[in-house]
Amino acid sequence: MHKCPPAPLEFVLLLDDDLRRRGLRGRVDLHFISPFPEVFPGKKVARLMAPLLDARGIRVITDFTVKEMSPGTVRAHDGREVRCELAVLVPPHRVTPAIEAAGLAPGGWVPVDPRTLRVAGQPRIFALGDTTDLPMPKTGAVAHFHAGASIAALAPRALGESAAQPVLLGHNPVRAILRPEQMPYAISGERLIFLTPALV
Repeated sequence: MHKCPPAPLEFVLLLDDDLRRRGLRGRVDLHFISPFPEVFPGKKVARLMAPLLDARGIRVITDFTVKEMSPGTVRAHDGREVRCELAVLVPPHRVTPAIEAAGLAPGGWVPVDPRTLRVAGQPRIFALGDTTDLPMPKTGAVAHFHAGASIAALAPRALGESAAQPVLLGHNPVRAILRPEQMPYAISGERLIFLTPALV
């Protein structure tokens, strides 16, 4: 799973643009390989991006899950190979070693209550973004919305009130809206731990 599904598309398009501006694009074959059946996991985006990549001469190879690399070759689990002089790949996504060492990710991801993002069995620990076991994209946007949901769960507790639930519904994160005067108190008075890859 990509940490951020749009990032590889953004990268190949930026590279294409840079090579064109420098007059080098005609000397470079660009390939976009994707583990998904289309260029992007969302069909609406895939329908927009596939023709754009084609128009820019970027060859698309789908359903290509990388198994291994050797000098000059990227090999998929199904045996297909792509020859290359330079491969830029997104590494496999996982939680950080610190989270694993703490025993907080027994199934590879941190199990959380989808309403509050509280870690299962850990009433004072919350996890958000790409560390959680929630079936959501592992993107910065999701972490952004998770932060709001976590604060909505924490602020009432810090203020001595009970939290309204649910905060997070289904697979669509809902931004929590708090009054500005509540924000400074959302994390004061108690030691609360947030787990994000950027902080551990």
